[in-house]
Amino acid sequence: MSHSLPRNYAITGPAADVAEWWRRFERLVDRVPGMVQLRCKALALDALRERAARAQVLCAERGIPLLLNGPAALVSELGLAGVHLGTAALLAAGERPLGREFLVGASCHSAAELRCAAELGASFACLSPVFSTRSHPQAQPLGVEGLRTLVAQTPLPVFALGGVGQADRARLIEAGAHGIAGISAFWG
Repeated sequence: MSHSLPRNYAITGPAADVAEWWRRFERLVDRVPGMVQLRCKALALDALRERAARAQVLCAERGIPLLLNGPAALVSELGLAGVHLGTAALLAAGERPLGREFLVGASCHSAAELRCAAELGASFACLSPVFSTRSHPQAQPLGVEGLRTLVAQTPLPVFALGGVGQADRARLIEAGAHGIAGISAFWG
């Protein structure tokens, strides 16, 4: 399976209830060209399996790669496009969790974490926070120049994450990012 990375990497967010979550997900995959990260950390494994299987059907119908922020075994079981490793999972991984036929994304916040992702053989990284975010108000934003500096130090394609929106995409790509990633930028 060969993957060319799109410029948009949408991350699923919370919703008031399951029905609302599915309404948002369907709206997302109908209007956002790119790829999607299924991020549902509060779900038990069986519930996550069910949600990922249904989400995969909707994404496959639209030609959208679906990555799971969760167990790599579930990715291969369900035939998803790949796995996304949070920072803790990235730093704990001794080897690439899936074969080269799968995408492996990694959440990074520093040059050291970007090096770790590259050494692991990740397909791409998400670097954050570029700007201030509501979800992590205590985090020090990198800014466009910080993003530019860190992107120049890695061979990996990098998605800018953290307080970014569609209006920022062109200047972040000009600064070296491959594209943008986010929850609020896409989940709405």
